[in-house]
Amino acid sequence: DIYLGGSAQFRFVGKTGSSWTSDMAIDSFAITTGSGDNNNVTLTLILDDYPEETSWSITNSSGQTVASGGTYDDQADGATISVSESLADGCYTFTIFDTYGDGICCAYGSGSYGLRDDNGVDLANGGNFGSSESTDFCIGDSTGSDSSELSLRIYPQPISTVINVQFNE
Repeated sequence: DIYLGGSAQFRFVGKTGSSWTSDMAIDSFAITTGSGDNNNVTLTLILDDYPEETSWSITNSSGQTVASGGTYDDQADGATISVSESLADGCYTFTIFDTYGDGICCAYGSGSYGLRDDNGVDLANGGNFGSSESTDFCIGDSTGSDSSELSLRIYPQPISTVINVQFNE
């Protein structure tokens, strides 16, 4: 992976006869805007009087489930669950489910949920919903936008057998 502020080196070795030729090309490459680091998130879930109805999931921007939990049949009514997950930089959807359709607050207990990052920032929270509730969030260096302006430095000039490419914001 190539990250902003990093660099890549491409080496071309091609000969026609006894001299090097420059008829090779790079058709495409990708630059990742994040650091590649994982980010910890913590879900604190206070269950209602029917923990066997409650589950949750976190899906990435491609719709793939990257974390999930529940149902909580083995937990006492009103128990508090704390789950930590490690997520790569990116955008996600947190969804909480209640199979009966009455949420986790307030008809049958005082349940609630809170999803926070390592800095204590609320990413999702609530409790009073029907069958499900979803919240979109982004974490790490991801802004949810695909557009950014980059500067590109290619060296040495003239190029001989090695091309160095440096990317900056």
